Amino acid sequence: MNEQNVVRSPVVLADEGYEKSNAGLLRAPLLVVRWLAVVAAVIVWLVVVPIFGLIEGALRRLTR
Repeated sequence: MNEQNVVRSPVVLADEGYEKSNAGLLRAPLLVVRWLAVVAAVIVWLVVVPIFGLIEGALRRLTR
């Protein structure tokens, strides 16, 4: 059957347009999530590393 002769319903046509219009929108949230993950990692690094430094300092004082 020739594809040009196939009658498409308005729902199918709307879905195809929706998928095309959302192609760019799907990348934006992934970019936001990626940046949030980077920010969260930096915050965790800035919080956890000093805590380990404090623990190390306390252990050095105790074992002196």
